[in-house]
Amino acid sequence: MKQFFCDLETTGTDSAKHGIIQIAGAIVIDGNLKETFDWKVRPFAGDMVSAEASRITGITIEQMREFPEASIVFQQLLAMLGHYVDKFDKKDKFFFVGYNSTFDDDFLRRFWDKNGDSYYGSFFWWPSIDVAVLAAHMLGDERASLPNFKLTTVAQAMHVAAEGSAHDAGYDIALTRKLYEACK
Repeated sequence: MKQFFCDLETTGTDSAKHGIIQIAGAIVIDGNLKETFDWKVRPFAGDMVSAEASRITGITIEQMREFPEASIVFQQLLAMLGHYVDKFDKKDKFFFVGYNSTFDDDFLRRFWDKNGDSYYGSFFWWPSIDVAVLAAHMLGDERASLPNFKLTTVAQAMHVAAEGSAHDAGYDIALTRKLYEACK
C-alpha cells in the first residue's frame, strides 16, 4: 500500500479564501518509510491571511513573503509524487493519510487548482484515511472525558509520546504517523 502522510499549515480555515504556508509529510510504501518532506510555501497573491492563523503558527506575513513561490513548491511536490506513482495508471495511487484529513485534502486539492492542474485525483485515492476517525473508534469509551480531540490530546490519551511544538506541519505529521501506528 502506498501512503502519503500529509499535514498542512494554512493562512486560515477556508480553502476557498486562504492558502497553504507549509506542506509536510512522509511517503510510506508497504510499511517502509521512503521519504519525508517539509516545505514552506508563499501564499498566492489572492490568499487571505487571518490574524488567528498567524498567531497559531507563529509565522508572520513578512516571513511568508520570503517563502518559495507556490509554483516552485508545486513542481517539487509533483516530481516527488511522480517518483512513486504513475499518474497515468488508474490503479497506482497513494492513500492520503492525515489527522482531520478532509481539511488537508481540501486545501491540497485547491493548491492543485491554483497551480492550474486538474489532475489531483491521478495521484490519490478517495476517500482519504483520517487518523482522527481511527482514534475516535479506539477512544470511544473515554471520548467524553477528553477536553478536546486535538492531535496532541488524542496522542496523550493513547499513550503516544507527544513532545515538540504543535502547529508545525513537520511535527504534526510525525505525531500523526505514530498515532496511525497505534491505531492499527
